[in-house]
Amino acid sequence: MKPPPALVVFDLDGTLTSEYSAELTLFKHLFKSGFITRWNIAQLALGVWHKENRLTNIFLGNKRYLRNKREEELHFLISEFFKPHIKQIVFKRMRRRIDEHRQQNQVLTIISASLQPIVDCFVNELGLDAGLGCGLQKRNGHLTGNLAGVAPYSKGKVVALHDLRRKLKIPAATPLICYGNQYADRHILHCAHEAVCVKPTRKLRKLALKKNWRIIENPHRE
Repeated sequence: MKPPPALVVFDLDGTLTSEYSAELTLFKHLFKSGFITRWNIAQLALGVWHKENRLTNIFLGNKRYLRNKREEELHFLISEFFKPHIKQIVFKRMRRRIDEHRQQNQVLTIISASLQPIVDCFVNELGLDAGLGCGLQKRNGHLTGNLAGVAPYSKGKVVALHDLRRKLKIPAATPLICYGNQYADRHILHCAHEAVCVKPTRKLRKLALKKNWRIIENPHRE
């Protein structure tokens, strides 16, 4: 089989969408729906405490609030919440970029630290080829509150990239195009033949200018 012209990897939060954290937005919905309780919020806070009181990336590797929840119900609530709005919350410029890459028969993927079911929802609705997010351990149809594998964040995105190549059987020599918006995305952006920074944070912007990476300043516009 002939290899694709390129593999395209999009970050999700802040790159494809204007939402800083899809999981945080979902968390609020899960609380309102009664899927998670005040006790689950306390479990989440306990997880932060165990991470030396670090409040940044509160959900990264901290899935205690999902402990003993039914996997099937979580998937339903995620689809119910995101599916009607995905095409509206994805930046206009990024929707156009997806169409441009698709016209060139490139393989379109997402690598994100968001929950795998969230990533799957965006992949399906946007017509992408695959995606890797935070996998969740499960036992007898219920979630354990622990991650399955490495979180695709910072250097973990490079690990996820290798896994994605193997899964899709894409040769390592295939050109790589990566999109990101945070300084933590620099590791996977360094792997790319073409790195694109979408409305980047200050530190990433500084690096992008130094490396001559492309910058999309206003993804809201066509």
